[in-house]
Amino acid sequence: MLRRHFTWPLCIALLAGVGACADFQWRDAAPVRADQPEPTTPEALESECSRLRAQIRRNQVTAQEAPSTTSTPIIADASIGKADRNIDLLQKRYDDLDCPSHPDQNQSTPASGAPAPVPAASGLP
Repeated sequence: MLRRHFTWPLCIALLAGVGACADFQWRDAAPVRADQPEPTTPEALESECSRLRAQIRRNQVTAQEAPSTTSTPIIADASIGKADRNIDLLQKRYDDLDCPSHPDQNQSTPASGAPAPVPAASGLP
């Protein structure tokens, strides 16, 4: 009988714990693949460069969205740090492969909700 009294509260606590973690998102489910063999064909090189560009962009978006998608500043800082580390690893691989520059890499887009840059006024008093 004593066992039955402890079993139900334990099950309820376990279910509540699982329910509380259900909306938790793993930001980087797959590890960064930066130590792959060299591509042997031009098509393989373009495919690898394209994959690296996509992963770099995904990590940039993760870093930008971290403050608004996490509940505490320390978690946001950890997400940003992890994204920055991943970007560094991916960029090193991108540079090692000598991938051609891509037009999307040179564009800096303001974060959503950020005001557009205002050009400096010249000749105004």
